[in-house]
Amino acid sequence: MTLVPFLFVYHDVFNKTNFSLRNFFQTWSDMKLRIKKLAASLTNLPTGNAGKPPRKLKPEEELVYHLCGGKDFIGAGTEEELGVALMLLFLAIPCVFLVVNVRAIDDSPRPDYFHPLGGLTMQLESYVKEHGPTEGLEADLWFEQKLDHFTPSNTEVFSQRYAMNKAYYGNNSLAFLLISGDMAMIEHFIGYSFMGDEARKWRAATFMLEHRFYGKTIPKGNLEMDSLKYLSSEQALADVANFITQMNIQHGFENPKWIVFGWSYAGSLAAWMRYRYPHLVYAAVASSAPLVANADFSGYFQEVSKALTTVEPKCADPIRDAFSIMSAGMKNKTKRAHYAELFKGRPLCRYNSEWAEFYGTNK
Repeated sequence: MTLVPFLFVYHDVFNKTNFSLRNFFQTWSDMKLRIKKLAASLTNLPTGNAGKPPRKLKPEEELVYHLCGGKDFIGAGTEEELGVALMLLFLAIPCVFLVVNVRAIDDSPRPDYFHPLGGLTMQLESYVKEHGPTEGLEADLWFEQKLDHFTPSNTEVFSQRYAMNKAYYGNNSLAFLLISGDMAMIEHFIGYSFMGDEARKWRAATFMLEHRFYGKTIPKGNLEMDSLKYLSSEQALADVANFITQMNIQHGFENPKWIVFGWSYAGSLAAWMRYRYPHLVYAAVASSAPLVANADFSGYFQEVSKALTTVEPKCADPIRDAFSIMSAGMKNKTKRAHYAELFKGRPLCRYNSEWAEFYGTNK
């Protein structure tokens, strides 16, 4: 279960209340005592009229009141149950804010459109609305792509979306390609990204290619199993190879040097392109690329624990305990229902069905 969706809720509520996590928890050692007192005060708080609290709330009470559904939350469950819920709630806050605020070791400047309290995509779109797209951007272009690169008898094709920008091109046959991975293509990354900065520096033509079966690029127009058999990294790599070949012809690139970029899954594709098609790809920039698939990936949690411990030695243990409590409870249908009631309308509740399906407890 991810904590990232909580960010938007917390950010909004912290702006509405005077709550200060630092002031509320002076030390980790008094956290349980403070939460126990808070649970007692909320459990005994009578329901107000029209969803309003019956008295002026303390900052920490106001935070919980906003986060957890107002009057529907007050009085839900016993004091002990409310205490466990509050522990999970408050422990999530420092965990999330610490993780999303991790900065590069060299402390390099962060782009204006990246902010830890919002997704990169959301912040980029907001930045573009304010500053406009980069000069020369051509979006929603379409390229005829082969459906199956490995079956010669299959001549089916589909339209694959891409974007490009040649505003800074120096007629030097240098081309940068940003691979859009498991998400819809956001063409503004061409200009507002590390690749865009390097393109201006080296006067390169820039392109971005949308991955098959994502965004507007839907081969055969559906996501049925008969169509999804063509969704694979092998086909995606062949898509990129064919795209590069056709762009060389279309733009008259002579002895071109293509450098492919990508992050996460797309970063893996970038690295694999250099390995599989070295005659087409001069170099690859693979950021956070999981080249070796691992179904039970615990390394991330180890790094989070290490980061938490670096800030406060006693921080990681209570967070680990809190997640153990929640994990055990979410496997139980009755407790899942109780959590859903306790956190009415909040992001935690929306994950009940996914959690149950993952653990096979939804029957």
